[in-house]
Amino acid sequence: MPVELSARQLALLQRLRAGGGATTSTSTIPHSASAAPVLSSAQERIWFSEQLWPGTAVQNLAAAITLTGPLDVAALRAALARIVARHEPLRTRYRPAPELFAGPELIEAGAEAEVGTLAREPIDLSHGPLRLRLLRRAADRHVLLIVCHHIAFDGWSLGVLVAELSAYYGTAAELPDLPVRYTDFARWQRDRAAAGDFEADLRHWTRELAGEPPPLDFPTGRPRPARLTFRGRIHRFAVDPPVVRRLGELAQRERTPGFSILTAAFAATLGSLTGRRRMTIGSPVANRVRPELESLIGVFINTVCLRVAIEEGDTFRTLLHRAHRTCQAALSRAEAPFELVVRRVNPPRDPSRNPLYSAMLVYQNSPLPPFALPGLTAEVEQLDTGTAKVDLTLYVEDRSGGFRCSLEHNTDLLDETWAARIAGRFQALLAAGVARPDTLVADLMAAHPHPGGD
Repeated sequence: MPVELSARQLALLQRLRAGGGATTSTSTIPHSASAAPVLSSAQERIWFSEQLWPGTAVQNLAAAITLTGPLDVAALRAALARIVARHEPLRTRYRPAPELFAGPELIEAGAEAEVGTLAREPIDLSHGPLRLRLLRRAADRHVLLIVCHHIAFDGWSLGVLVAELSAYYGTAAELPDLPVRYTDFARWQRDRAAAGDFEADLRHWTRELAGEPPPLDFPTGRPRPARLTFRGRIHRFAVDPPVVRRLGELAQRERTPGFSILTAAFAATLGSLTGRRRMTIGSPVANRVRPELESLIGVFINTVCLRVAIEEGDTFRTLLHRAHRTCQAALSRAEAPFELVVRRVNPPRDPSRNPLYSAMLVYQNSPLPPFALPGLTAEVEQLDTGTAKVDLTLYVEDRSGGFRCSLEHNTDLLDETWAARIAGRFQALLAAGVARPDTLVADLMAAHPHPGGD
């Protein structure tokens, strides 16, 4: 799927392209030029996951940049080397004791190489988190493949990399020094946790997530594997512009963000599929909590839990307002690392399930501005790695008045037919809800055939 960035990140990238500094504020994060690398809370969780489930591509983030025009391979190689040298997560070997190294080099792959196959190859963290491949498709057409492990990278990081590639390609110009290192952030986060800075957030989550509701199980007739498998596919679909327009009008009338409406529709969809009326939906936040973190490559993303209840007598309007209050409360307590939340809530552990939630909603509403290198046109596309982190993830991208959606689903639990039915149910509930918000949610659910039927 295409790269999506927030308005705040767009401003940062525009400053980088113009040669301006990433931030003018004085850092509150202590800076060290030479401290040994330390893992952040998110990195520790990802490292632990790698030890439990080695040899998968579930943590791969892959992007293909198609470059059309006369490419200067030496200039591209030099620009990428400067980016790797600038951002230490890209040149860290992740071992029991992490260590820095020179970082990977750009490797030219054969013309027959397939980006999909390369994106799905597992990454050995002991040798570093990043793979860079250049595929020559024609004399004036190349594909730069970037595959990075999530332990060193997130979606925001891809935007930073693209901006710095644009700034460095074919020039000796320097970008401003980074105000802090990723290791500085990791130490600062650890110090804050030790000082109890997250305690109020953790108390909130302990209250909010007490009494975990029954898990969301889809009645597909497929037995759940004893352990997480991460095998996945993506089903793509769209929400038509008239529905998106009505959603925007409803959001304006009700003074709620569109995300709250999407949360309500997704909760109703999950409830209608599983029979559950209380559920927890995971949702990612960028978590770049200080301006000096905006220009760094690394994993900062955090996950918040949206505990949504569908009560008897709820109209769609009632449900979206309850979802809005839930989202507001979650975002106000979004700094506490998810790993600490899980530890504090201490839900029953099941090796076949993700802790706390098994469905996610990701709303992406700020497209990457046009990207070009001197003499070249460039198109950035994030790639499907053939995996699924949880049972079901709905991605919604706001595109020119319509929504382009992707439903990532675990194929051991949900086949393509079921994915298509889930997508259809979401489209129908969203369209009906925004058109007739005073309709009972129960009636909206009953108005559409059960996805298990014909």
